[in-house]
Amino acid sequence: MGTVSEVREVAYDEFVPSSRMAGTDLNVHQRLAAAMGEVSYIQKDDIKPGMKYRVVTHDKVTALVRPALLKHGIVYYPVDLKHTQEGNRTEVALTVRFVNIDNPADHFDVPSLGFGLDSQDKGPGKAISYSVKYALLKAMGLETGDDPDLDQKTEHIEEARTAPDGSVVPDLFQALVECSNEIEIILASVESGDYSAGADAWHSLTGGQKSALWVAPSKNKHAPFTTHVRDVLKSKDFREAGAYFNQENNNV
Repeated sequence: MGTVSEVREVAYDEFVPSSRMAGTDLNVHQRLAAAMGEVSYIQKDDIKPGMKYRVVTHDKVTALVRPALLKHGIVYYPVDLKHTQEGNRTEVALTVRFVNIDNPADHFDVPSLGFGLDSQDKGPGKAISYSVKYALLKAMGLETGDDPDLDQKTEHIEEARTAPDGSVVPDLFQALVECSNEIEIILASVESGDYSAGADAWHSLTGGQKSALWVAPSKNKHAPFTTHVRDVLKSKDFREAGAYFNQENNNV
């Protein structure tokens, strides 16, 4: 089997006679089987900068697979694309549809996922290319060697959550450690019914710390506040207790 560099670029009309020789009554699965018989292996590229393994690129897969599919009267395109963005990582979920050109209602779908890491604006394109590439590989049953694109030099950066006051929202366990003294004062204050010290402790926290600690006990067993305590913290009596509230009023 020759490499992709040996695949000759030809116009679509050169494929039509071969497709018609097999008859236009072939369904999309029969056409796919014929296309699969023409390609069986894709040679990996050389190791790219910043990567530890040889990979098969999207362009290489397209260059090898597209002629075989066109020859047998199949076109493909992505549908139902959904994506999420988390920091510098784009995740794409899409479906690649393979269609019989002589009967567009005759088609099948291959779902696929893709990830793209990029510090600028190329993440979505990388993720889509990744998704389409693996849909083609799986639909055609192609061998590539051992593993997919394993390693990228760019590390995934979690996007920091921020509160309305601009402070960073830590994870719950970090907040439990950072705010252990304040949590103890708040719980004791609620239990005693004297909210002054508890209100001051709560107001001393950053918006990010409050957001991290404000988790329902039904959602996380490590939540520091019971439903009763949360109700007290939301009450007018608690909000207006303590030196913080009096100082704010005096400054008005």
